[in-house]
Amino acid sequence: MIEQENYRTTVKKLNGDSLTPILIFQRLKGKRKFLLESAAKFQEDGRYSMIGVNPIKSYSGSDNKLIEKQFYTGKEYSYEGDLLLLLKRVMPRITGPSEFPFTGGAVGYISYNTAVNSQHPNTLKIPSVNFFIYETLVIFDHLQDEVIIIHTEINPEQQKVDLDYLVKEIQTPLTDKEEKGYVLSSFTSDISKEQFLKQIEKAKSYILDKKVSQIVISRQQQATYSGNAFSIYRKLRKQNPSPYMYYMDFDDHIVLGTSPESLIKVTDDVITVNPIGGTRKRGMNEAEDQLLAKELLNNAKEQNEHGMLLEVAKKDLLQVIQPGTLQVKQYMKLERYEHVMHLVSTIQGKLSPVYHSLDALMSTYPAGAITGLSKRTAIELIDQIETAHRNIFGGAIGYIGFNGNIDFAITIRSMLLKDGIAYIQSGAGIVEDSEVEREFEETIEKTNSLTALSNVE
Repeated sequence: MIEQENYRTTVKKLNGDSLTPILIFQRLKGKRKFLLESAAKFQEDGRYSMIGVNPIKSYSGSDNKLIEKQFYTGKEYSYEGDLLLLLKRVMPRITGPSEFPFTGGAVGYISYNTAVNSQHPNTLKIPSVNFFIYETLVIFDHLQDEVIIIHTEINPEQQKVDLDYLVKEIQTPLTDKEEKGYVLSSFTSDISKEQFLKQIEKAKSYILDKKVSQIVISRQQQATYSGNAFSIYRKLRKQNPSPYMYYMDFDDHIVLGTSPESLIKVTDDVITVNPIGGTRKRGMNEAEDQLLAKELLNNAKEQNEHGMLLEVAKKDLLQVIQPGTLQVKQYMKLERYEHVMHLVSTIQGKLSPVYHSLDALMSTYPAGAITGLSKRTAIELIDQIETAHRNIFGGAIGYIGFNGNIDFAITIRSMLLKDGIAYIQSGAGIVEDSEVEREFEETIEKTNSLTALSNVE
């Protein structure tokens, strides 16, 4: 075991060859646990899985009011204003060299409706912005087979921290060998198929009137659940491995998911965005899969949709990057997941020194892939067409580091668990030549990995 210390940071490193992120998560004791991981664990982007427990405080809020709650003292502070600007102001900033992209900070989500003044009530009563602040992390390095416990002290005065208790928890086998299961009913939609098809037709009418070029229309599904929520996550990550996989416990609700799509990533001031546009289901066999892939790559409607989203992403980044640094690193690459395939591009730029990484997030949020184009008009029309508050769907989920790095996925292929109900949601990008039946089928395909988790009728 190796221990390192500097002014603000204490690090312990353990051999990880007999451990996994799942096992570490299960062994850690405490409240408000999270797990961030990736299916690309043997590539640099997904190299590190991150686990946290017992945060020191939270920042959460809605309607231009952000509440800071300190868990150890019970004290609360209130701030008023734009939630994301407030979050940027109150987040501790600790700079210093590190080999890891995330060394502590805020973990949580920003709901779609943070950017939308919706007419629909937030019946679930969850915050629009919800983050826990973690000084201590457990990082699993999949390339080195190593476990790193890292503590970053956010108070100016150095305090000696003892991480041995975490080492003991990680190395102590679970006494209960059998993990509790779960019961999840079949999902039912909040609107009928006929109602959804009418919504698609309404969206097309706005497109024909030249108000927008695309609108993303979504529908929510619900199921009842009981038992161990982490067991639901474990099954989901196994049957739908994705670039972003996450489990977060927020006291009165849980968010879990396997999102294929990055909203934005900022590491050492390099911004990366991965627009996704174009979807097909996976084939039943290799021949059908290849046929569907070829059809997707050659489909003019999907190519146009992807091209529009790429241009919007470029426009968003140009607001916050240094001139001349915008690059398209990958264009319309076909990427396959367990149930669907997508067309994916990658663009990068260098963050301007006058901006914070959260300014970059605000420039891209919400993503055009989840609203349509132009974004502001599409957002207004979505609120007229849809009949429910979107909550976390289409928002952002990930981390804000003390070091200024951020990494957020778009909150899709995700499940919200609250008061015995599981909520999922999916959308389809409607354009002028959309076939309404095909768009409805797309919403089914996008939730197949989630609806397949049901184990009772």
